[in-house]
Amino acid sequence: MASLRKNLFFGTGLILLLVAGCYESPTERVSEDGGVEQPGFIGKVSGTVNAEISGPGVATYLRSQNTVDGVRSGYYLIANDRGTKDPLVTFRIPAGTESGTYELVGADPMELGENFEVRIESMVDGKLTSFGFNTEGTLTLKTFPPDGTQLVGAKIKGSFLLVTKDADGKNLSSKGTFEFLG
Repeated sequence: MASLRKNLFFGTGLILLLVAGCYESPTERVSEDGGVEQPGFIGKVSGTVNAEISGPGVATYLRSQNTVDGVRSGYYLIANDRGTKDPLVTFRIPAGTESGTYELVGADPMELGENFEVRIESMVDGKLTSFGFNTEGTLTLKTFPPDGTQLVGAKIKGSFLLVTKDADGKNLSSKGTFEFLG
């Protein structure tokens, strides 16, 4: 019996040693960039929802994630800070992006960070409604940091013009600007 315990203890220790030996600490930072949050997001939506957007916004870099089909590269997220205001406008921007004008598409959770995506959420008839279907429009990044993974201290300036729909086909148009000085 003592021999069996000794062998089990030795086997367990060997497995732990092998697992620990295979672990490699990440070279990337584990936490996400705290981002930039300050006044500077101005916009207007019309159609099913009519609203003016004026107030703070946020720009941040979200690190890569493990997904069903592998590890995706990170992406940027720019949004107005809805808080108690409505609606929420969110852009996802692929890593490695530079200043320029880009075609927008509807947000797809299976392709996070692979396209220039937009989603607008708003309360419609008492329920939260997402607009991001059949999206057409552009996102123009006038000023965007060359290595935006560290956005603090960076200048981000851009504009957008788009038309999108909700799942029921209700239209929403939106245009606006954002400017963040980190």
